[in-house]
Amino acid sequence: SGLALIGTNNSTEVIGQPITWLFHKDYHQIFTDPDSLAELLTEKELFPARFSRHDGTCIDVHIALTQGRDSEDFMLEARDITAHRNAVMALHKMNQELDQRVRARTRELTEEVARRKETEEQLRLTATHDGLTGLPNRQLLMERLDQAVHRAHRDSNKVAVIFIDLDGFKSVNDTHGHDAGDTLLKTVSKELLVRVRETDTVGRLGGDEFIIAYTDVKKPDEAVLLCSRILEIFGDPQSLIDGLKINVGASIGIALYPDHGETGADLIKAADDAMYEVKKGGKNGFALASPENTGP
Repeated sequence: SGLALIGTNNSTEVIGQPITWLFHKDYHQIFTDPDSLAELLTEKELFPARFSRHDGTCIDVHIALTQGRDSEDFMLEARDITAHRNAVMALHKMNQELDQRVRARTRELTEEVARRKETEEQLRLTATHDGLTGLPNRQLLMERLDQAVHRAHRDSNKVAVIFIDLDGFKSVNDTHGHDAGDTLLKTVSKELLVRVRETDTVGRLGGDEFIIAYTDVKKPDEAVLLCSRILEIFGDPQSLIDGLKINVGASIGIALYPDHGETGADLIKAADDAMYEVKKGGKNGFALASPENTGP
């Protein structure tokens, strides 16, 4: 009943009360302000409001207000929407929580994808690069060298394969320990990289052996000049490991495509043979492969 709606069963408690008595204080101004009241009387749709019940509780209602014959008389129709409002609020809260879970899951999936990409990239680097120096390993070096040979054949250019073997590396390991040897290899790697172009490849075969695939070479003198710059790395050996007194150098062999081989493997073999000629001749120098020390 209407009395139950406002929290009482005694009509005498209601009769004679101003209309504001029914409502929460937030709505009192609507019923005391003539303009607001006039606007409410013309409202065709049910108006949301809040009853302040006699027992001190509040309920949400939809109301419709019509004026009686007397300007002071009003007929108020009210419908309890508390349950409906609670259901709407519960649905809204549920949707918010669902949205938060979706955002959190999306964030988790995004992070998982990023982690997987990072892992895949790390695995790719591990498979194709040397773990100590970060240089391309034999596998990646051969791929790039074969690509360089293919381009050189297409463009009628040359490719130089420069085989570098460190002189005195074993002595550094034996005298100063493997940490010093590792530091030397990393320092030499960095110095080699700054002496080549982005289109060239510096790779580590293993141990103290390095290969440079020097691309787009027009004449042998270009490779010879690069080897001279490489030997400069060892001009002051003590600067290679934080002032540690070491005696290291490099024996370098040079092979050119197509002069000394048709494939990357042939060129590495020819450059390796030329490097050993330097070793036998006193070390710390370079030599160009010749027809006599090339072959299958």
